[in-house]
Amino acid sequence: ELIETLLDLEVLPRANSRLSYVYDEAEHFIQTCRDKFDLIFIDIFTRAKSPRWLLEKNRLEHLYRLQTDSAALAFNLLIDSEHDFNRFYRNLRLVCRQQTLCTTVDGFENIIAYGFREPLRKRELSWYLQRANALSQEHAIDYLPILSAIYTTNPEGTL
Repeated sequence: ELIETLLDLEVLPRANSRLSYVYDEAEHFIQTCRDKFDLIFIDIFTRAKSPRWLLEKNRLEHLYRLQTDSAALAFNLLIDSEHDFNRFYRNLRLVCRQQTLCTTVDGFENIIAYGFREPLRKRELSWYLQRANALSQEHAIDYLPILSAIYTTNPEGTL
């Protein structure tokens, strides 16, 4: 229902030859899917928090295997304990070979975490500023606050 509502409101783009939506129970899909994806976005909650199975390393490993060579995992997380988040993020960093980043969402309790299959570019602020400016013009979105949040919330060496 959520996907259909977001499509009707034109929040999500319509499916096409490069974009499809899968309607399935998330855990079942993750366990049975054999396709490869450029982006896997995990945005699921059970009783206002991320499900426990999502924190398991073997689930992250399976998601990692579902990616193409230059793909990314993106998680919208609501984890109610620092211990559980640290466990999740440690596992994500192990599975993605340290190619991760994490940021908070102003005004919300959730955390956005990314895991990348392809090695990230060396932390060069001038390159990232140029890229953020180019993307801002291309998409009419101010990417500079996003870049600032990434640099602020990710220690040296993780980006």
